[in-house]
Amino acid sequence: RSFVQAQTDVLEYLKINAPGLTFPAVVPTLRGETITRVEGFAVRLLTWLEGQLLTNTPRTPALYQDVGRFLGQFSRAMQGYPAGSVEGSDPLWKLDNVMACKAYLDDVADADVRDQFERIYAYYEKNILPGLPGLRKAVIHSDANEQNFIIDPREPTRISGLIDFGEMQYGSQVNELAITLAYGLLGENDVAMASAKIIEGYQREFRLEKDEREILFYLMAMRLITTITMSCHNAKLQP
Repeated sequence: RSFVQAQTDVLEYLKINAPGLTFPAVVPTLRGETITRVEGFAVRLLTWLEGQLLTNTPRTPALYQDVGRFLGQFSRAMQGYPAGSVEGSDPLWKLDNVMACKAYLDDVADADVRDQFERIYAYYEKNILPGLPGLRKAVIHSDANEQNFIIDPREPTRISGLIDFGEMQYGSQVNELAITLAYGLLGENDVAMASAKIIEGYQREFRLEKDEREILFYLMAMRLITTITMSCHNAKLQP
């Protein structure tokens, strides 16, 4: 219940503090409640965002840049949100907590891939992990990927909305951009162009600090390592 309430509170906050961006809105009950109880379940109603998913839209430099623009405006707005112990649905998917996934590396069947992961983990643990406490913190969406960005078909180069706050958490704010890049570049032939456009759009709205820029690549890599490792682990649990 507390996590559903936290999502609801963030959506209400964004309605006031990010009026230029579109998110699902919470529809109150006739009694004015944003969350109600039905047969023991916490229930809420969200509005529907019209449009199509980014994953179903041809990618262009202008669209990549607008992904960054939307995300940067979101990050800027969330800087003003009160800090708190907001956690997503699964702590193993928290990028600041990526060391916890290392315990499941043996579930990655491909030895070459596993060896690559171990080498990246070694670099991360030595060079990046010690600096995490000094990074800017905020409540982040933590899952702004091609399945959650909405595009208005009438403006195919512009992100019109963002959905699904189910992985929302309090953590290093640069993780927001790293996660979007990690998923957004999958299947892209021109990674240099796509990443440059997303970062350019983001920085126009919310400038990265020097220590954030220096580790961005490794944060992207760690997100992909999490995705692959946990997929292998879940496949082992549920063949």
